[in-house]
Amino acid sequence: MRLARWIRESKPDVVHAWMYHANFVGAFAARLAGNVPVVWGIHDSGLDSRMGNRRTRLVNRACALLSRKYAARIVCCSEASLRIHKELGYAADKLEVIPNGVDVEQVNLTPLPARRSVRS
Repeated sequence: MRLARWIRESKPDVVHAWMYHANFVGAFAARLAGNVPVVWGIHDSGLDSRMGNRRTRLVNRACALLSRKYAARIVCCSEASLRIHKELGYAADKLEVIPNGVDVEQVNLTPLPARRSVRS
């Protein structure tokens, strides 16, 4: 309820939550705050019955069901993550991949002089 109140008072254009528990809570809080669009982030590509605790698996299943109504978009970190969550029942039309990483061709990786002295 406090999160919903904070969202209502701060009037964001979108709520972005990361991982299952935050996606679950964020979806309800945003709905209570006045139907603020929610973008879910998923950074997991190996969730199965042998991994994670029981509560996480239950929340994940609930999110799959809620994804059709409560998530505006669902961002996955990889194609594998998208495929797995689609198979788990997440709304396929809302899943999208934004891969992790940095394009090293566009980033200057030359250490700064200050970094060299600290590393020494």
